[in-house]
Amino acid sequence: MVGIPRRGLLVVMNAGEALDDVKKTTALVAFVSGEFHGGEAAPISPAVFAMKDGEIVGLIDVGADSGRREGAKGDHAADPGAPDITILTVRDDATGLDMIDICVAGDDFERLASAVVSALPQAMSAQAARAEFSGQMRLTILGHTPSHVREQVPRLEEHLRGVLMETGLRTVSGRTLSLSVRYQIDSLTA
Repeated sequence: MVGIPRRGLLVVMNAGEALDDVKKTTALVAFVSGEFHGGEAAPISPAVFAMKDGEIVGLIDVGADSGRREGAKGDHAADPGAPDITILTVRDDATGLDMIDICVAGDDFERLASAVVSALPQAMSAQAARAEFSGQMRLTILGHTPSHVREQVPRLEEHLRGVLMETGLRTVSGRTLSLSVRYQIDSLTA
């Protein structure tokens, strides 16, 4: 079991021990999530990866939000400034393969970036084990995102590409994960 919550921090646990002791697994997941949500270095992933012979064979993202500070869950009733984020699966009719589209908007770049970085493992875990997944992921910056936030998106894109390169994740079909970014012009067009 491997966690990479922040740049410069790698947490490893014997999977046999993790499977034999739920408390140890829960503690590992909580630690990784806490480091992801509260550390100082650039965040990578709140998820814990199952590894075998150097290959990722699974993903635990159930406790990924356990380390998030109270009131930071993105609940607009509790936090009206939280970014809007939706993860879509889109099928390409030409290839018959699916891609992930992470659609996001927000007024605060740091909060928007954190939401996207948290959503990435969730999206991958839901799709990477499907033969129909192309490995393509797209980040769509929705039209009502202010220009001062849009100007900083290349920083987020660079970080996400770095995460994908560092983890070397592939789909179950062996396809390499790729990322593209698109900007909606306004709320009605892409």
